[in-house]
Amino acid sequence: MTDRFADGNPRNNNQHADEYDPADGRKWSGGDLAGVQQRLDYIQGLGATAVWITPPVRNLWWNVAGHFGGYHGYWANHFQQVDPHYGTLADYKRLADALHARDMRLVQDIVVNHTGNYTQRNAQGQWVRTPDSAGLNRPLQAAFADNLSPSSYHLEPSITDFTDTTKLWNGQLADLDDLNTESPHIRKALRQAYGYWMREVGVDAFRVDTAFYVPPSYFDDFMHAADPEAPGIARVAKALNKPDFLLFGEGFAIDKPYRNTQDHRIAQYLGPKALPSMINFTYYGTSLDVFARGAPTAALLHRLQSQPAIYGDTALMPTFVDNHDVDRFLAQSNTASLRQALLGMFTVPGIPVIYYGTEQSMSGQRDSMFAGGFGSAGRDHFDTDAPLYRYIAQLASTRKSHRALTHGQIMPWVSDQSGPGLLGWRMQLAGEPSVLVLMNTADTPRLLTDDGAQGMQWLPLGETPKVMPVRGTVIPGKAAWVFVANGTASVSAESPLNPAITTAPPTAPVSGVWRLQGTGPATHLIADGRVQDAIPVTRTAEGWTATLDTRSWTESDIAHQVVARDERSGALSAPLGLRASNPWQPVLNVTDPRDDDHGPLNRYTYPAGADWQSVRSADLLGAQVQIAGTRLRLTLTMRMLSSTWNPANGFDHVSLQVYLQVPGVAGKSIGTTYEQRGQLPGDFTWNRLLRIHGWSNALFAANDRGEAVALSETATVKVDRSANTITLEWPASALGSPSSLRGTQLWINTWDYDGGLRPLTAQATPGSFGGGQGADDPMWMDAIGPLTLP
Repeated sequence: MTDRFADGNPRNNNQHADEYDPADGRKWSGGDLAGVQQRLDYIQGLGATAVWITPPVRNLWWNVAGHFGGYHGYWANHFQQVDPHYGTLADYKRLADALHARDMRLVQDIVVNHTGNYTQRNAQGQWVRTPDSAGLNRPLQAAFADNLSPSSYHLEPSITDFTDTTKLWNGQLADLDDLNTESPHIRKALRQAYGYWMREVGVDAFRVDTAFYVPPSYFDDFMHAADPEAPGIARVAKALNKPDFLLFGEGFAIDKPYRNTQDHRIAQYLGPKALPSMINFTYYGTSLDVFARGAPTAALLHRLQSQPAIYGDTALMPTFVDNHDVDRFLAQSNTASLRQALLGMFTVPGIPVIYYGTEQSMSGQRDSMFAGGFGSAGRDHFDTDAPLYRYIAQLASTRKSHRALTHGQIMPWVSDQSGPGLLGWRMQLAGEPSVLVLMNTADTPRLLTDDGAQGMQWLPLGETPKVMPVRGTVIPGKAAWVFVANGTASVSAESPLNPAITTAPPTAPVSGVWRLQGTGPATHLIADGRVQDAIPVTRTAEGWTATLDTRSWTESDIAHQVVARDERSGALSAPLGLRASNPWQPVLNVTDPRDDDHGPLNRYTYPAGADWQSVRSADLLGAQVQIAGTRLRLTLTMRMLSSTWNPANGFDHVSLQVYLQVPGVAGKSIGTTYEQRGQLPGDFTWNRLLRIHGWSNALFAANDRGEAVALSETATVKVDRSANTITLEWPASALGSPSSLRGTQLWINTWDYDGGLRPLTAQATPGSFGGGQGADDPMWMDAIGPLTLP
C-alpha cells in the first residue's frame, strides 16, 4: 500500500483538500512512489523479485458522504494520471527503471469495475452527483466523466445479494460508481488507460481488483480486442515484447474446509478467453483456518490436492497469508503460527506474496512502515535484522534453490483429521531432489505414526533440527521443518516385539468410555498422536488393557487414530481407526431483553452510514450453552443477522467478544476488557477471550504477565440465518484442556470491528458508533452474563 510504505517526498503529502492527516487512519499518510524506490534494497534483501503497488492513479481524495479517503488508490478519478500524493509520471518511470535494473518486476494494481463514489440516489430515487472535498463531482477523465449516463455507468443501488450475479455485476460495490463494462466506449477507454501504463512506464504485470464484479466474458475483450486504437492487453504485451506479462485477478472467495464451491467460482475467471491467473483465495482461507485457528490439518492437504483438477496448473496463482482487505495474521494468531503459514506458502505451487509489514511483525491492518505515517508509533519499520525479515529471506532463498518447490508436484504425506497436529507433504520434480515439509500446528508434541519418509536419507535445511522424520519420532509443538532428499538409506527390519491392538475395529461410532486390549510390550495408548495425553495400559495375563475416554469426540465423521506404544523401545502398534459420537448436553439457556443494544451507558447509537440504517445487529436476545465432555458450544440468538458486506464467516455489522473464565487452566486472569475500555462485571475475570466478526476469528489467553496473547486454536463458527443464530464450538485444547467445565463463566458482548474496534464518537458518523467519548467510554452495545456452568 503505497501511501503507508515509505515517504520519499514530503512535499507532495498534503493536497489541501482536508484529505491528509497521518493521525487518522481514514486519511492519507504520505507514502509515495519515490519512497518505494528508496527502499528497493530493503525489498530485494527480503528475497522479493517483484513489487506490487496499489493503484497509482489519481483518486477521489476525501469522500464527504462516506467520511473516508482514497489513499488506497481504488477510487479512480483519472485512470491515466499519477495521483499527486504519490508523485509524478517521472517518479513512476524512475521506479520502474530502478526495478528493471535489478532484474525485478513492477506489478500495478488496476480497477475495471468502478470509479470513486460521486453519485447517490436522493429521497426521490433520482441519481445525483455529490462533490468530494476537492469540489469534484465526477471523474476528470473525459471517457468516464458522464457518471449519470447509463451508457457509461450501471445506475443501480449497492449490492446486497452477493449470490445474484446480475446484481453483483451491475450493482454498486460499497456505493462506488459502477462502470458499464458492456459499453464499447468504456471498454475501449479502460484498454487505452492500462495499455498506457505498459507503454509509458514499463509495467510488467497487472493485478485486477474486484474481478468478480464484472462478468468473466468481459476479460476476453480486455485481453484480446483487436482495436488498433486500443488493443487488448495481451496484444500490447506482445507488441512490447513482454511474453511473460501476467494478469491475475482478485476474487475474494473462501471455501469451508473440504468444500470447493468457491474454487470452481474462481476457475470461471481463468482461461484463454478470461484471465491467465487468479489469486488463490481459497488456499489463503484454508491456510488461515489451519495455521491460525487450529482447524484439522487434513483440510489444507485436501485443498492442495483438489485444486489442480479445478484450476489446472496453480504455479501462476499468487498465494498470501494476509493483505490490506483482511486482518493481519498477527492480529488473530501468534508468531509461531505465522512462521508455519509462511513456510507453507513458500513450499507449495504459486507465487508467494508478502504484504508489507508482515516481515516486521506488524498487526495493524494498514499501519505505516515509515515514522510519519498512520500507526507507525513514530518510528521507521525497515529493520533487516528483524526475525521475520530474516526468516522470509531464508524461505525465499530455499525456494529459489530447489526447483521442486516452484515446479514440483505435491505428494501428500501426513495430516490430522481431528484438529491441529502433524502436516506434511513432499514436493517432487523429475530430475530434482525431492523436498519434504513437516509441521506440527499444535502447541503440544505429536507422535509421527506414518512411515512414508523411511527408506530415504533426508538432510535438514536451514534451522531444521537434525532428526530423521521417521515413524515413532515425537515432533515438538509448532515445529516447522524442511528436508531435502540425498539418496536412499537402508531401513532396518521391523522388530518382532512390536505391540499390537487386538480389539477389533468398531463398525459404528463409539461413545463414552471405551475399553481396548492388546498384546506385546506396550506401556501407553496414544490417540491422534497426542503424546502428552498418553493413557497408561494395565498388564494382564493375556497382554494388556486400557480405557479410552471419547466423551469429547462429538463428530462422527472424523476419523481418529489410536496406537499402542512401548516407551522403552519406541515401538508402535499398527494404528486402530475409530470414530466417535457423543451427544451435546444442554446446561444453560438464558434470554436477554430486546431493544437493550444502547451500550453500558444506555445512550449509544449505531453508525450513521446508509448500510447501517435499520440494522440492529448488536442486539443479543439469548444464549444457550451445551457441553460434550470438555468441549463447549455456545449458541447466540441475535435480533437480526446481516451479510451486506459478503462476509466469509456468514455475518457482519457486529463483532462478538466472548470472555471466559475456565477453572484450573494455567496462566493468569485479567480483570478488565481487552481493548474495549471497560470493567468486567462484578469480580469476573477472564483467561480466554474469543473475538469474532465477519472476516476474523481469534482466541486470546491471559499469560503470566496478565497480557492478552493470541492462541493457535480457536472456536468454529456456524451461522443459521433462518433462526438468527451464531453457534460457536471450542475444542477442549483451545480452552486449556481443563479436567472439567464445571464452574466455567462466560460474559458476552457485542460491538463491531473494522481493522480494529470501530470508533466511538460523540455523534455517530458513517463509520463510528455515537453517544460516547472515544477515548474513555466502554465499547459494547449489548451484553449477556456472566453465566456460570453448573
